[in-house]
Amino acid sequence: TYIFSATGSSMLSNSGTLNFDTSTIRFTGNGATTIPSFSYYNLQVYPGGASVTHTLPASLTVNGNLDLGGNSNAASTVITASTNNTAMTVKGSITLCASTCSNQMTYTKGTGTLTWSPTGTVTWTDNNPTTKQDLGTISITGGTSTPKINLGSSVRASSVTVAASHELSANGSNTLTLTGTATPFTVSGTFTYSTGTVAYTGNGATGIAA
Repeated sequence: TYIFSATGSSMLSNSGTLNFDTSTIRFTGNGATTIPSFSYYNLQVYPGGASVTHTLPASLTVNGNLDLGGNSNAASTVITASTNNTAMTVKGSITLCASTCSNQMTYTKGTGTLTWSPTGTVTWTDNNPTTKQDLGTISITGGTSTPKINLGSSVRASSVTVAASHELSANGSNTLTLTGTATPFTVSGTFTYSTGTVAYTGNGATGIAA
């Protein structure tokens, strides 16, 4: 694990080839920090102080797991994708408020799409103690090895699209909250509802998936 505690936007730069292999990169700056745009394996974004904001870049690739917030996060920490409208590709699990999550954190979505391309079975978990955070537009596609996403908790997104040959599972009694309008849930693959709930909360005309 490589830990970067600097702030700003220039703590990591690359003019040649930077290969993270299967390493974990963790950003813990105690001040405004912009995450560099690289192809990571495991990425952990842990704002290091109260009321600190970490900003995601315009494009981001995570070939392993993505953790947004946590590590005993201080109060009122923010991770924002709205500044650069981050377009993100993730192949592993996504966890909001990872590890010890003693305080609520805020994730501010942008207009970019989160393309989730699972390798095998991965999880989507939000450990926020009060309000689950909206990850924005999620497209589950391009996965390999029988791609499947299990909910590890109740979660929230603007919209979710499940491509053919992909599966999203409520994995028990978890709730998937969809905040978008029009058609926020499109399933061409498989949705396993288990004993879970899908809640449509969009403020406008909304089509319900069959």
